[in-house]
Amino acid sequence: MNSRTKGKRGELEIVKALRALGLDAERTVQHEGRGSAGDVRIFGCCIHTEAKRRRRLTVQAFMDQAERDMVPHHVPLVVMRQDGGKHLAMFRLADLWSLVTELERARRHKADGFRTSAEAKPCLAS
Repeated sequence: MNSRTKGKRGELEIVKALRALGLDAERTVQHEGRGSAGDVRIFGCCIHTEAKRRRRLTVQAFMDQAERDMVPHHVPLVVMRQDGGKHLAMFRLADLWSLVTELERARRHKADGFRTSAEAKPCLAS
């Protein structure tokens, strides 16, 4: 399996897992592999989500990418899975409460029946 196909499958696995947790999520389309959108969008919150599925995990490089690519006032989140392993989530410890707040916003956003980020309140995370 080539790396592009593997990456797409990994992103779709994460979308499925987030939906199972009650969040409204979708895979974003990346052009040229750059941009401020993460690999997976969680509607109704300000979380920049990078998805990684690799043979070996280089976690600091993953977080560096999330921090570099995110929109200001978003919380970086990396969801990763090593081949044959389980999904892991990584965030900066200083962002713990911001992440919890944003996930709760996303849960309420879905419960209220909204579907687009434009319908969400502005980002509160710092």
